[in-house]
Amino acid sequence: MRLKDKPDVGIAIQYPINQQGGTEVLVKALALGLGGSFYIHLVSPDTADELGASLSGAIQSHIQLEQSFFTPKCRASLASELKRRSVSFVHVNIGGLWDWSTRYMHRCPILDFAQSGIRYITTVHGVFELVPNMVVKYPKIIRYLLMPYAMASRLRVSRGAEKEFFVSQHDYKKACRWLFPYHRKFGQIYHSQLGNSPYYDIQIKEKVIICVGTIGGRKGQPYLAEAFSHIAKQYPDWSLKFVGRVAVQSDYEKAQKIVQSAGVSSQVTFTGPISDEDLLAIFKKASIFAMPSLAEGLGLSLQEAIYNGCVPIGSRVGGIPELIEDQVNGLLVEPCDVVALAQGLRILMDSDNLRRKYADAGQQLLRMKHMSQSEMLDAYRMIYNSYIPKRKS
Repeated sequence: MRLKDKPDVGIAIQYPINQQGGTEVLVKALALGLGGSFYIHLVSPDTADELGASLSGAIQSHIQLEQSFFTPKCRASLASELKRRSVSFVHVNIGGLWDWSTRYMHRCPILDFAQSGIRYITTVHGVFELVPNMVVKYPKIIRYLLMPYAMASRLRVSRGAEKEFFVSQHDYKKACRWLFPYHRKFGQIYHSQLGNSPYYDIQIKEKVIICVGTIGGRKGQPYLAEAFSHIAKQYPDWSLKFVGRVAVQSDYEKAQKIVQSAGVSSQVTFTGPISDEDLLAIFKKASIFAMPSLAEGLGLSLQEAIYNGCVPIGSRVGGIPELIEDQVNGLLVEPCDVVALAQGLRILMDSDNLRRKYADAGQQLLRMKHMSQSEMLDAYRMIYNSYIPKRKS
């Protein structure tokens, strides 16, 4: 039964919830965690079968995001559908600065929210590139020539938003430079699905290095495969696990070829996507977490690894240095630097005491930076209530 004093809120994402990337996991956490305070209307590309029972009882309704919503002719239909369901406030989750077709003002459905009287905020889960890939087949010079149009479109999204949030200080500062006319609308919230009481058991840790994330592109797994291959034979009791679905087949094949050519295939595993329960079990047993990313918003899997006592080594890019303080709770290396990555792994693999010291420091960092799911939910609960239009009495 619907309560009159429970507002309707839209939570929108461009990717399927069950794809299980960082953005998707956090949107699911928002829907589950805020369902008691609001009627949640989820907008996502999932079919009813794909959603299944994963959000049963947490959401009021689901609007399947169709590709037609991104065409000039039909883009206003998403706003119309939200209004039909009494939604006057929407939280749009944007995977990168240019997702949701924000570079095309004639196609971006977000721009119709304000025109339809729907207030909206955005959360941008990664700020990776200034010049968007306007048309894949066009050379880079054409992308630069089209940049004024793309920036004008993206600034319209910022102008219409009540507030735009970013998941790391790195991304927040970059967005303030790139979208400076509206920087006063910007804010930063650390996103998390962690509990409030970090705990790990050093006694069950094994000589395992894990790398969790979609395989390919900016995640940089081939560099980790090469770094480990350089030292693996000197550490025959250590193994490396890559966990995650394959997004770029050529990168997956490259990483496999590297370990095969080095003759260390017996020490390297590609698990593919696994259940949350199996992933948690791996986090609890692994000793080292490697994130060789070329770009990163914050790193949800990195948070979880630190929470579960894994010692991190990662690239000095994006929000990663906000989770890894070099030689305090882990190690930082320059992106694509295979030699430095191999040396860092060697340092961590050589010393049980150093790993224990860094793992303890990681727990303190998470508490200091207030990275927990409950604090994320409290922040958004307050934000939603601030911007939801008041009902007329």
